[in-house]
Amino acid sequence: MKRNSRDASAGPAGGVAATDSTAEPKLEQSFDSRSGFDDVRHALSGQLDRELDSLLLSRSSLDRLLNALLVRAPQRRMSLGLVAIEIDDWKTHRERFDAPTAQAAFVNLGRELRQRVRSSDELGRLGESSIAIVLLGCEAHLLGNVAERLRLALDGKPLVRDADAPRASLTVAITPAYPRAGGPSASALLTELSGALERRC
Repeated sequence: MKRNSRDASAGPAGGVAATDSTAEPKLEQSFDSRSGFDDVRHALSGQLDRELDSLLLSRSSLDRLLNALLVRAPQRRMSLGLVAIEIDDWKTHRERFDAPTAQAAFVNLGRELRQRVRSSDELGRLGESSIAIVLLGCEAHLLGNVAERLRLALDGKPLVRDADAPRASLTVAITPAYPRAGGPSASALLTELSGALERRC
């Protein structure tokens, strides 16, 4: 199983950088373009649904938010990127747990990721075993570094609170999503992201 990030093309200046390798991989801003998306997120806040007992947007809400951000990004030349994180061998883990425990394990991964990205970034359901993270203000050439730091922070953690629980093995993938007027839709980009995860297996 290959678990290193797919290459991304370089983008325009401005965005965020990951912290020093000795620190937690919480993202830091070097040039903040996130506020340019604030009105978009506010306008959509009442239309976005999250999964029950989860911090994750539903797939349909993730599509809706990302489509709106993709319209805004080229208008303001603001950076935007996507990172996906998937639990390897999820089917095997899910069969070992009962349904509520398996759901709790996945929800916990979302919470762990939420603690390691900025409040302006968004998390949503990508697939049965994968989460997409929308990084506002993140330059394309930094995406691979950010994704790998997130993977390293969570790789090997128990999936549930049990000493004998299987530990997470994570795959990451990335795709730059900005600023491309008339470019791919949110659905196309998320499909591309899912495909990048599959190619890592």
